[in-house]
Amino acid sequence: MKKTLTKKDLANTINNKLGYSKEEAKGFAQVFFKSIINNIVKEKKLKITNLGTFSAIKKKARMGRNPKTKEEALITERYVINFKFSKLLRDKINK
Repeated sequence: MKKTLTKKDLANTINNKLGYSKEEAKGFAQVFFKSIINNIVKEKKLKITNLGTFSAIKKKARMGRNPKTKEEALITERYVINFKFSKLLRDKINK
């Protein structure tokens, strides 16, 4: 089973299932991903029904350590993306 779903795979699925041309399907996939990214950047949260919720969480700056060299370094303040899947998706995975 394939582990990575690419935009090309999504475009091919749209082409096969819905009958749009490959160019239209590729454009649809591009707009879909851009809208997800833009919403997360702007609102810091995005809920997709029956899939789950993406959240941008701000992590504070902290000291970290390189496990190989034991050298300490400052890890800067940053946002990380968290994903919590929906109950429907969780139930489908656990069946």
